[in-house]
Amino acid sequence: MEDYIKQNEFKEDYDFSYFLNQYIDKLEIKMKEFAGEIDVKPAELSQIIHKHRFPNQKFIVRLEIHSNKNFPAVIWHKLIEKEKNYHLQNDTNLRVSQSKHVKSKLDFTF
Repeated sequence: MEDYIKQNEFKEDYDFSYFLNQYIDKLEIKMKEFAGEIDVKPAELSQIIHKHRFPNQKFIVRLEIHSNKNFPAVIWHKLIEKEKNYHLQNDTNLRVSQSKHVKSKLDFTF
């Protein structure tokens, strides 16, 4: 995980849910059991795994505690930020939809 975070390139296949799935797979337990171990609803875990939502800080701190600090919350957070940064930089639909809300813009660039 740390080696991937250090890379400048974002790879869609190596997002937060990929590493969370890897973590759970290595534990050799079912998703429902893991959800119980970190006290989240299985539906919430499923939404995170299936990329319908990003985990909050409480979730990633619980991952840190669950892993006995082998995977610090900061590392999980950096994965999320790397993914969010990529989408922010590359979401042309967002720029098009939001441009109608900007009444004027600078006549120059820095």
